[in-house]
Amino acid sequence: MKDAFRAANYAEDGIDVSAAVKEMRKNMMDQTPDAPMMTFPESDRLSDMFRRQEEFMRVLKDADKMPEWPIDITSKFGQRHIKEVNANMVAELFEAMYILKNRPHRFTDHTDVDFGHFKEELGDALAFFMELCIMAGISADELYEEYCRKNQIVKQRAQEGY
Repeated sequence: MKDAFRAANYAEDGIDVSAAVKEMRKNMMDQTPDAPMMTFPESDRLSDMFRRQEEFMRVLKDADKMPEWPIDITSKFGQRHIKEVNANMVAELFEAMYILKNRPHRFTDHTDVDFGHFKEELGDALAFFMELCIMAGISADELYEEYCRKNQIVKQRAQEGY
């Protein structure tokens, strides 16, 4: 399976990886609910997104628009910068929220949602989230591991009626 994911890295060179993707999906569907989830090597989409975000951050850094990273989050400067990026992320989430027009006090349903704009704002928020991680020195793999760890905890809590 690792070879299939390695092959995916070379898809842009014309290598057909559709069989590998089909095999991966089949393997995922064959897992029982109690089976451990598949783990993915460094070549996954999350890592690619982190790489792209860091490339963009380098452009900003080269233009003196961003400090070096990782930032020392125990310092006043580091905390201030992390809070600023976090505020930018929250602002993007608020922009996404305001695209949704239905409110509890309204009697009419608004169905005219600009879904493309909604996705764009979520993408912007995700970019700021990845910037937070990169600034704090958290890699895509570390984020993935932390997500899996916490996901297991909340699933267990839900099963226990928490």
